[in-house]
Amino acid sequence: MANSREHQGLVLSLIIFVTLSVMLSVTSYILYSRDEEAAAKVVEAQNKASGELGRADKIQGELNAVKKMLGIAEAAPHKTIEAQYRQDAITYAGVYPQDENELDYSRLATYQVAEIRAQDEQIRQLTDSLARRDVRIASLQKDHQGEIITFAEQFARIKHELQKQTTRFADQWSIYVASSDELKETFDASRATSDAESKRLGQQLTGLNDRLQQAERLVRALKNKLHAIDREATEVSDGEITNISQATGRVFLNVGRADGLRPQITFSVYPTDVVNVADLKPKAKIQVTRLLRDGHSAEARITQSDVTDPIIRGDLVFSLIWSAGQKIHFAFVGRFGFGQSDGGGKDGMRHLRELVSSTGGVVDAWSDEDGGMRGKFTVDTRYLVVGAPPLDSRLAMKSYSAAIDQARAQHVERISVEKFLDIAGRKKPRRAVTLGPGAKRPVELTDFTPRRP
Repeated sequence: MANSREHQGLVLSLIIFVTLSVMLSVTSYILYSRDEEAAAKVVEAQNKASGELGRADKIQGELNAVKKMLGIAEAAPHKTIEAQYRQDAITYAGVYPQDENELDYSRLATYQVAEIRAQDEQIRQLTDSLARRDVRIASLQKDHQGEIITFAEQFARIKHELQKQTTRFADQWSIYVASSDELKETFDASRATSDAESKRLGQQLTGLNDRLQQAERLVRALKNKLHAIDREATEVSDGEITNISQATGRVFLNVGRADGLRPQITFSVYPTDVVNVADLKPKAKIQVTRLLRDGHSAEARITQSDVTDPIIRGDLVFSLIWSAGQKIHFAFVGRFGFGQSDGGGKDGMRHLRELVSSTGGVVDAWSDEDGGMRGKFTVDTRYLVVGAPPLDSRLAMKSYSAAIDQARAQHVERISVEKFLDIAGRKKPRRAVTLGPGAKRPVELTDFTPRRP
């Protein structure tokens, strides 16, 4: 840009110089028209002015060529070019790793090409990882499919034998009833035989029922095993760290507005080589502060970290209450002891429900103020967050146990509220205890956390 100003100053200087030269030539010609030496100087000055004008045209042509390469109209003044440069500096300041005062178009193009190649490589690696995981899941399902088929066939044989024996018993009973008149004389003799046969069939039926229940337990155990395998394969990260500034406490993620991400969502950070993030303690926690313009990246601030294990590029991020492109369903049961000291933790329940709703999740069922259950479990319910059991209400305790049994029957994963808040990247709110006349129950010693010396 400085070269452009020098070129325009040179052109103006040349124009002024040519004008003065022409005026000087005319004056010299009028005053010294008979002087041949003066005439020669005039001719020389004119030739020199013509050369400077040609040089100025060449410089202007080069300037127009540079404008064309930058995508700027030839007639655009210097102020327009400078304004466009400032606007580009503001636009790319969030993704350009240099200071905005050091931005130039050649560096920006180089950085964007490198960033695109890096993103393509990350996508390729993630695709390969998912393909390997799909192969592993298919292999496990194939290995257990034979056992499931074997037990299913055994169950079918047992069921067929039971039906066969039942039909045989029914046919014999029908024959016995139809020929009761004919068998009346021999009833006493055949009664013992019939009782023995009935007892034998009853014992055989009991044995078949026991075998049937054993087969059902085996099938249920295999289903639970497959469910555990499927859960392990699906607990993958929601994104990763693409850039970090330890000085400012900022990190950049590879998910953004196009993935359904919202500001204020928190993530737990895990090492890049972790397989199942739900089994480890996070190394740090971050909170989204800004969504960038490309739709698939965001900026976040570090809310908690360990100086002995700092965040690095490539670390994985995970949130229990948010996942790209889908809504996660939850259920809550029990008391959650934070918020106002109402004895039932209704403020804690409201806080957890609002936390899930604010991140796009869905609460299918929850405990109300009386300990009963609102809503119901669905096939999409993924987690049951279990709080403390009820204190005084027998009905609430029954509802609490029924919710846990239903979650177990539907293979809904149960987690504690501490685990829920830890993986969700949130801290447990401090509990407020109401004292004096407003307190609904006597204050307990457990309501106060002891201070460190």
